[in-house]
Amino acid sequence: MRVSVDEIRNVLALESVKDADGKLIREAPLSLWANFKQRALDLAIGEINKKTDLNIELESIERAKHRRVTGLVFSIKAKSTPISFRSNL
Repeated sequence: MRVSVDEIRNVLALESVKDADGKLIREAPLSLWANFKQRALDLAIGEINKKTDLNIELESIERAKHRRVTGLVFSIKAKSTPISFRSNL
């Protein structure tokens, strides 16, 4: 699944808030990519991977000129569960 950084910030409500006149009311929390990745995405992905039967991996898409992250690619796969056989003998 491919998502822009702006879209994921919107979904997680981590964007700047402006009033009707366009004045900034609240600065975006975790505005730096490194903080956003470490404190929001990595923690959430780690918890999902640990507590569910899903395995999620994240790859960032960078713009070459300034190495700014512009998009994310999530790989979501089901974990394989080992089959166990029980005998009632």
